[in-house]
Amino acid sequence: LLIVPLFQRQKFIGTLDLFDYSGNLKLTEQEINQIKIVGDYIAGSIETGFLMDELQFKNEKIQLEKNQIELHREKLEFANRLMRKLNSYNKIDDIVNEVLIYLKSFHRVELAFLLLYDEKQNVLKPFLTNQEVFNKGLLISNFFRNFKVSLNAKEGSLHRTFYKRKPLYIKTSAIRSRLSGYDQKITEEFKLESIAQIPLVVQNNCIGILCLTRLSRNLDWSKSEFIEMCSFAEQVAGAIHNANLMKDLELEREKSIKMLKNILPDELAQELMETGEVVPMEYESATILFTDFKDFTHSAEQMSPEDLISQLDTVFSQFDDIALRHTFEKLKTIGDSYMAAGGIP
Repeated sequence: LLIVPLFQRQKFIGTLDLFDYSGNLKLTEQEINQIKIVGDYIAGSIETGFLMDELQFKNEKIQLEKNQIELHREKLEFANRLMRKLNSYNKIDDIVNEVLIYLKSFHRVELAFLLLYDEKQNVLKPFLTNQEVFNKGLLISNFFRNFKVSLNAKEGSLHRTFYKRKPLYIKTSAIRSRLSGYDQKITEEFKLESIAQIPLVVQNNCIGILCLTRLSRNLDWSKSEFIEMCSFAEQVAGAIHNANLMKDLELEREKSIKMLKNILPDELAQELMETGEVVPMEYESATILFTDFKDFTHSAEQMSPEDLISQLDTVFSQFDDIALRHTFEKLKTIGDSYMAAGGIP
């Protein structure tokens, strides 16, 4: 037996074992040196193989990192396009539909619903969209038709998520016996094994909770994927908040238009809204009508504001009908005074 040690950069990596079963092995010094050279060549080849494997591993790692960077870039570009699209919507229904489709397509969400905060009642109410996304529309609508989560009752995961304003991921199978009323209703109705709750926070105020789940037991979100969904939800909260502001702004605009048309003739009101001013018009002959209620100040002091407004509205509505029948043009109302003009084309 001849054992030749193999070294790689002065580091022992193994041996080359040579056997002679005849029992008559006799090697000269020159033959032994030649065998040493062969051993060095084998060690070099092994080193080269190791280097090639290491290089291939590093190349594969670099390629994987490049693919991940490219995937992240594509996701980021898509998310930016999606957020621009969401921010262009004025209706919450359109925003929620886009959000649910995105979560279903990119994060394999199999069921999701949105609970929005009603400040007046201090409850969370489900927001049901017109578009079916998860093919469970009837099941969801029937369950959530009269579903409300009272935040006065300090129990349940939804209460915790709302007030702590932090995401929550629950494995319901592990704590089923400890679930509270609302949690138990939801998990039993949809037979959930797990559920994620992501608060929608704007200016440190929770405006709702996005609830997500996968009905398949073998599907779970990774930590990075869950963090990604939470970051997405932060931007969604801003889009919903902006849509609510636009809705409130539109309501106030409608009130202003109604009030303006109640004060001025329609043509003048329209001109004022479109141009910001009204061009004065002169008429050589016109009849101006003023009305005044006798003892209005004394009577108003005896009435509640609601009754006062209601009676004035009733009377002025009748005046509007009379003015219309006699081709009078209402000019404006000031307190209990009604001003109209006749003989105006």
